[in-house]
Amino acid sequence: MWAAMAGDIALLKKLDAEGQDLNARDSRAFNWSPLIAAIYHDHPEVTLYLISRNVKLDVMDRNGETALMWAIKMEDTNTVWMLLEAGANVAVTNQRGANVFSYVDSSAHRETFMKWLTDNHRPHK
Repeated sequence: MWAAMAGDIALLKKLDAEGQDLNARDSRAFNWSPLIAAIYHDHPEVTLYLISRNVKLDVMDRNGETALMWAIKMEDTNTVWMLLEAGANVAVTNQRGANVFSYVDSSAHRETFMKWLTDNHRPHK
């Protein structure tokens, strides 16, 4: 998680090659997964790498928020697209009962995200 947070893709690849769990969550850092950490800290190359390694997309942090929820909160259209293409679950709810549609409501990219989410729950090419 710390390598993802720092954007250190070389270290992340080394840890992956050593068999480290790319889905491990760190209780000292909001129970984030490496994927959520990379999204929050704006490291798209790390995000792409993790998705390419088939990490679990719907791992939740301590508040029940997923990588897709974080990408929407961060207004990161590219990452939202990548997560939907990779199969992120749009029906997951956080601890308050909010799902990704709740996050989209306050987004500057509301129309775009709603189209992607409602069009069979994933963007079309």
